[in-house]
Amino acid sequence: MGKYGIVVFCVFFMGMQGLVGQYLLAGSDFIDQGQPSYFPLAKKDFKRLSSSYGNRIHPLHHIPKKHHGIDLVANSGSSVYAAAKGLVIKASYEKGYGNHIVIQHINGTKTLYGHLELMLIDEGAITERGQTIGTVGETGQVTGPHLHFEIWRLNTKVNPLLFWEQLIQQRKSVITHNSVLSR
Repeated sequence: MGKYGIVVFCVFFMGMQGLVGQYLLAGSDFIDQGQPSYFPLAKKDFKRLSSSYGNRIHPLHHIPKKHHGIDLVANSGSSVYAAAKGLVIKASYEKGYGNHIVIQHINGTKTLYGHLELMLIDEGAITERGQTIGTVGETGQVTGPHLHFEIWRLNTKVNPLLFWEQLIQQRKSVITHNSVLSR
């Protein structure tokens, strides 16, 4: 921790409809370790957001279809990190997701990491926040190398960008409240 507290890195994404969202980058430590708060790619490996959460024209099937995660472009072989401590409940291959890992976190939250080149952790293993669990690839139905990332809250898929934004806002209010109390 530095003179002014812990440094937080945020990324802001601009889409065709304006600001898409913001979220934390790897290395930010101020959020509860049980919540998916750790960005799943290293800052140096992350290139861009290629697909947001929500309705879109599927890039392979060319039909309208809801996209239940975000697609983070990175080179094949780039490390993928666990967003929070948890239990690996799935590490397998499916046609759509390709090689993918699902981690169960506290409070009914799960994260999914899809299209992995390598899965470096087995079902039943406990992960730590920021632990390398796989590498970016292009397995399953893809148009190029990227990480498909999902967050599920109580078995409902939620927009990771909004989920992280809510965590940031919650922690900002805690930090602001604590700094007011310490004056």
